[in-house]
Amino acid sequence: MNEKIIDFVAHCYRHGAMDINEAYRQTLAKAGMKPQVRPIRRGLVGLVAASVAILLVAGTWLYLNNRSTTLVATDTSRVVKLADGTLVTLAPHSTLSYHGNDCREVEVSGKVFLEVVHDARHPFTVTDNAYTIRDIGTKLMVDETAQGTTVLVTEGAVSFSANTSHEAVVLRQNESARLTANDNALRQMQLSPNAATWATHMFNFNNTPLSEVLRDLSAYYHVRLTCENGSDKRLTGDFHTDSLDTILSIINETLEVKIEKLKE
Repeated sequence: MNEKIIDFVAHCYRHGAMDINEAYRQTLAKAGMKPQVRPIRRGLVGLVAASVAILLVAGTWLYLNNRSTTLVATDTSRVVKLADGTLVTLAPHSTLSYHGNDCREVEVSGKVFLEVVHDARHPFTVTDNAYTIRDIGTKLMVDETAQGTTVLVTEGAVSFSANTSHEAVVLRQNESARLTANDNALRQMQLSPNAATWATHMFNFNNTPLSEVLRDLSAYYHVRLTCENGSDKRLTGDFHTDSLDTILSIINETLEVKIEKLKE
């Protein structure tokens, strides 16, 4: 053992000045560990042993609370539930990370969809050196690229702010905003609610022009869809992504139109 530690303990120790066993128990409790049944011996030897144990426990506690956890999606999407119950869907080649045991404050890269479990005492926060996103009971998508960061709220609300500004934009259901990387400007924008379909596997249309419906379907299924007699038609309904043919059949019958797939 380091002689300086022993000298320090010997110099500072006063009989009856501290309860070694109590200090040992409190240190283990803070680290989430149970103390051993056998008490630590009193006296100088016991104090030195307790000091070593406390140092080891404290070092372990510091290590566990300063480590980083990184969730990574490789070539396919990945769904993970965090310790607080928040459900994370990572698009291919995206990541989410947090420090220690605090999964309520995260950093992301790429495209991530979050179904946040709300906790008013400990708001869920997505942050980096350019922005801060704080939930107000939310389902949202964050798309971070080299060009900027886009946020789309599909349920609830978030506050979205640039770290260079004290003003935050509050985004509610189906609202979106983008923070550009080149000028740090935060602007609200129009983004289709179905931009998050890759994660939710649902299309949501609410009195949506058929042209926009076909645009969203074409983008998701990587096909070209057209309809000659649907320019004045609008669609309301929710559809699962399982089958494009089923969706088209329902739309054709409901709106009395004929949607065609064009060859690329």
